[in-house]
Formats: sequence, structure tokens, C-alpha cells
Amino acid sequence: MAKQRRGRSKTRAIGSSPKQRRPAPTKTVLIAMAVLLGVVITAVVALRGGGSTDTDPTSPPAAGETPAPPAATTPPAYHFKVDPNDPALSAGQMDRALRQEQIEIAQRLVKDLPTSANALFLLAMAYQEQGNSDEAARYLQQCLAHQPQRADAYDQLGRIAQQEGKHDKAVDYFTKARQCNPKMPGINYRLGNAYKALAKPDEAIAALTENATLSPDAPESFLALGELHLQKQEYEAAREHYEAALARDPSLSKAYYGLATAAARLGQREQASAYRRQFKEVEEKERELARERRATYDPLALTRASVAHTHTDVGRVLQVNKQMTLAEHLWRRAAQLDPNNIACRFSLADYYLRANRFAEALPWYEQIIRIQPDNGVAYFFIGHIHEKRGQKAAAQQAYEKVIEVSPDRPEGFLALARFLWENQGDLQRVRQLLQRAVHLAPIAANYAFLARVCHRTGDREAALAAARKALQLAPRNPEYRRLVQQVREN
Repeated sequence: MAKQRRGRSKTRAIGSSPKQRRPAPTKTVLIAMAVLLGVVITAVVALRGGGSTDTDPTSPPAAGETPAPPAATTPPAYHFKVDPNDPALSAGQMDRALRQEQIEIAQRLVKDLPTSANALFLLAMAYQEQGNSDEAARYLQQCLAHQPQRADAYDQLGRIAQQEGKHDKAVDYFTKARQCNPKMPGINYRLGNAYKALAKPDEAIAALTENATLSPDAPESFLALGELHLQKQEYEAAREHYEAALARDPSLSKAYYGLATAAARLGQREQASAYRRQFKEVEEKERELARERRATYDPLALTRASVAHTHTDVGRVLQVNKQMTLAEHLWRRAAQLDPNNIACRFSLADYYLRANRFAEALPWYEQIIRIQPDNGVAYFFIGHIHEKRGQKAAAQQAYEKVIEVSPDRPEGFLALARFLWENQGDLQRVRQLLQRAVHLAPIAANYAFLARVCHRTGDREAALAAARKALQLAPRNPEYRRLVQQVREN
């Protein structure tokens, strides 16, 4: 997290006069808030290839990957050949120019960092984005030569094999991906579908059941399991899985069709008839949505988004290799290409924030809010920037907004509680905020903060209980032992 941490401040004894300035939360509390935020702005957002992957292209070199040597000189800046807003170019000309730019940027990264598995992976993904599976597979194999345990590379090779109808190879690649990372999102779903294509229903059911366990809120596994049980004439099991799929997404026409079939096989004629009616209604809605998508289909917009995604990821690899000028250049280009790309905007905002360039960071966070009004992370950092600039009313407003859009996360409650505590705010409000925070994140630092606030409000019993809880959760922490002793004595 990019939040600038305050230096440790000298604090008063717990029992000192409330008219004096309140002590800032301890460094432990601030660190806990940073960890709890659960967002590393420089983490990659779902690399391409049709779905999420589990590898961050900015991660340190893994075993088997040679770190890139430091550059002797600053690499030359990028020179983009096309203005994405040039009215003189046709849509087709712009599309071709941007696709060429996408490949050239990824190729340059490999040229500059020839031993980087991350660079090779991103070049493979750029080719895959453009439908060149042969080149994609070639660079994925080179990526694995440098980093043999890379799950996302095996996963992408499995997707390519599946697209080519080579389901046996897909099973091999997906299995290797799962061995490298058993909890990789969706890997068991793709493995199950590959087994299904090979007419191996038992293996498919096992993989899909595992995926449903790891991703219980996703309907796809339940829908596929319903189809497999229906094929095996296990109608009750099919019905249960189709119903589970609909509980997660009631707009799945295939689930209604499957339920109608299962009910008919079970002799439940009225239910089968009702499901068929629902199937026809939902299917018509799906067709209407498909017609709308075709009417608004914009291939150039998709290309711009794809190229922006590549530039964002390449920028992150450059960031790891301390080439921040080039990274910033690519992130700005990505923002220019795709007005809805949140990842590049977070990268820019985080970069400026870490450099204390608050005036430059703030507009990017504000752009994120315009794109995604319920983004609590952006509001959190907007509050932080306003606070650092002494704009207390704006800071409090932003922290309040974090709570509004992310009521099930502790960060907003902690941030606002700390802000009010440091700025002589309502102590009862601070206590209420911290009570909610410890409910959402029952860790030692939060209980310690709550103990201090309760003691300040005169509730010694609650303060002692919270301090003891902090010590129970972190028994080796001398700060919490002193806290318990101070509450007892005062």
C-alpha cells in the first residue's frame, strides 16, 4: 500500500489530561491499517488470455530466473508512431497501427530484459491477444525455460491447446498449472472442461467439484456439473447443481433447460413445463442482450483496451527494474488509449504518491472514482492526500466515503477513527468506529487502539478488556503488556 507512514511520535501517558493533544496511534496500528487495506497498487490486474492469472509480472525473479543486470545508461524514451485521436486515420488504420505498437513495446521489453520470464510472458500474451497462438506458445515455452514453476504460463498453454481442440494436451498443461499453484483461480474449471471434452465425466466431475469448493460463489462449475450429471442420467444430482447455479446467477438459460430435462426424466411434468417457460423467457432476454452487443460492437475500442493493458503490465515490469521514467510514459499512454483502464491510473497515482507528488497523484485517484464510483481504495488515498495537505474537511469526507462504499472492510473505519483521534474529534464516534473495525478485523493492533480510546472516555473496564485481548493475540509484544499495566494503574 502506498500510504505514507507517519514517523513515530512521542506520546503521553494514558492518564494525562484530555485537554492536551491526543497521541497518534502507534506505528503498529498504522502498519496494521496498511496491511489490512489488502491492496498493493503495483499488483497486476488479471493478465490477458481470456481470464485471470495468478502471477504478478512485477514480482521478484523466482528460482530459476536470472535478475536483469542494472542498465548502464537510461534507455531511450518511447516514440509512439500514431496519435490515437488522429481524425485522418480510418478505424482500420488505427487498429493496425496500435496492434503493431502493442507487439513492438512487448518486444522491446524482451530485448532490454532477455532473461526475464515476466517479459517473455507479456510478449506471449501480446501475440495471444492478436490471435497468433504459435508465437504465443513459443514465448510461453521460453518463459518456462527461465521459470519452470510458472503456473500462468502452463495455464495459457492449456488454453491454446484447448482452442486448437487438443484436449489431451490441455489436460497435461492444466494439470501442471494446478501442481504449481493448486489454488489458481479457475484452473480446476478449465481442467474439468478439458476432461469433459475427452468424454471423461468422472475426472471432469472431480475437477469441477474442486473448483466449486474453491470458488463457491461462481455459477459456472455448478452449471457444468449439472450437465455432466444429466449426461450420466443422475437426475437428482443434476437438479441440485442446476439449482445451485441459478441461486448464483438467475439469468442462465442453460440451467433452466437442464432443470426442465431433469424434471421430465423424473416424471415431474408440471415442474418441467414451468422450467421450459422460464427457459424461453430467459433465452429471449439473452438474445436481446446479444443483439445489443452486436449493435454496439466496437473492435477499435477493444484494441485500444488491449494495447493499454499490455502497456500497463510492461510498465510494472519496468518499475521493478527501476526504469520509472519509461514506466510512467507507458502508463500515461495506456490512460490515453483506454478511458476505463483503472490499473494504469492506480499505477500512476501510486508512483506520484510515493514521491510525495500529491498534486499529481490526486487527479488520477479522482479519475478512478469517476470510472468506478464505489472504489474504496481510491477514496482512502484521496483522504490521505487531503490530510497530508492539511485539508481536514476534505480528508474526513473521503474517509467517510470509504465506509459508505466499503462497509464490510475495516480500513475506512480505522482511517476515520485515527483521523478523528488525532484531530480532537468526537471520542464516542471514534470508539464506535473502532468497535466496528475490531469486528471486521479482530487483530491485536486494533484492540490496542480501542483500549486507548475506551480509557480516554473513562470506561476502564472496556479498556482493560480490549488491552488484554490485544495482549492475548500478541503475547510477546511489550507495548501491549505496558498498555495492560497502564490501564490497571490509571
